[in-house]
Amino acid sequence: MYFSLDRNIRNIAKEPVPASTQAGPFRALLGEGAWQRLAVAVRQRFAELPVAGVPQRYAGRYRVIRRSLAGWCFAQACRLIGSPLPVPGGRNVPALVMVSREPAGDGVVWRRLYRFREGERVCSTVKRHDATAGLLECVGRRFGMVLRLSEEGGELHFRSTRFFCRLGRRRLAWPLWLSPGQMHVTHADAGEGRFRFVLSVRHPWFGETFYQDGLFQALEG
Repeated sequence: MYFSLDRNIRNIAKEPVPASTQAGPFRALLGEGAWQRLAVAVRQRFAELPVAGVPQRYAGRYRVIRRSLAGWCFAQACRLIGSPLPVPGGRNVPALVMVSREPAGDGVVWRRLYRFREGERVCSTVKRHDATAGLLECVGRRFGMVLRLSEEGGELHFRSTRFFCRLGRRRLAWPLWLSPGQMHVTHADAGEGRFRFVLSVRHPWFGETFYQDGLFQALEG
């Protein structure tokens, strides 16, 4: 076992369970042609939203997690709004990813638990589908980014296109240079029920600020 079912995970499991599943937004956002070109296992993972009260759990290890000095500074600053990125770096880092529905609405919470030598770290973001902007990844109540989806070689790619700060009902543009940088995430099927997750973040001035490369597999039950 990579992680025990600690308090953070048990709290997710208290959500009520609905009677049916709900299709996710990824197929519509990609378009039918690109969706069909994805690897079958990738389509299966993203076809439906998680059932409320039944979190999906993925265990694995990051081959490498690194961040530059600028990345470390951004990670420290982001702790004020919800800690979306881990502060430490390392190799062969065990991790557990919990994917669950928000208690209200159709947002999907991605909670990542890392086991560094310095101790465990928890980072959370929420993906929401917006009828106007498309797919949003949100941190806390006010900050987030707009994501563009694409299919490349059967892999699913997420790229940030802009950042925003929410004031009331308005989303105000947030300068890229005041963010950790443009994010690029790759989700690729690795066979035998596994998938590879690669995250890179590049700042327009400081270059690469974050990089993660991990291999994960779903946990049953």
